[in-house]
Amino acid sequence: MIKKFLHFITESKFIIKKDDAGRSKSNWPTSKNDCSVRVTCLAFNLNYDEVYNYFKEIGPIRGGFSDSEILLVWKKLGKSHEKIRPSKEMLLSDFLKKYPKGSYVLSYRNHVTNVIDGVLYEIDKPLEYFQKEIIHKIYKIR
Repeated sequence: MIKKFLHFITESKFIIKKDDAGRSKSNWPTSKNDCSVRVTCLAFNLNYDEVYNYFKEIGPIRGGFSDSEILLVWKKLGKSHEKIRPSKEMLLSDFLKKYPKGSYVLSYRNHVTNVIDGVLYEIDKPLEYFQKEIIHKIYKIR
């Protein structure tokens, strides 16, 4: 099993950086299911509390948010992005080969995460998740 992980890391040449986007120093340090808040903070270099409040206007943070709700918050914040269609069955390793530079938000079935200049910013999901989960949507941050 470890051999597979090392091969995946070596093959795709990426680094996972654990970054809670300021959650631990916020008013909600124990918040769960906040990947939408964290990706927004990291993508646009924003304060966790400020972004949390925008999402709280839409609904409870504990339930997660759809892509359309995330994009609504980005619009309210005046932030722009470019939507990129992932190739069929695209995995993280495929994405990293095609887009080694830039700031992106990757949308999966029930999760969103950041990739910035080839570095995966993630605290919730294990490496195995990204080895088999297909990317549903890609947002390039401007």
